[in-house]
Amino acid sequence: MKDYFALLEAVRNGEITEFEVTVDEFTAFHQIWQAYQYQNQISGAASRGGSITYTQQVER
Repeated sequence: MKDYFALLEAVRNGEITEFEVTVDEFTAFHQIWQAYQYQNQISGAASRGGSITYTQQVER
């Protein structure tokens, strides 16, 4: 299983630009996402087929 918390932190800290969560992985990811305190700094964009790409939220 992927370390979703580490991936979220890596995106938030600028270590990586994005990561993808597939439909099959979403349930495991969502458990981590619900407890993640920096949700407002990460955004997800859904793609055809149900995968979601998470990136750092761009401030406007």
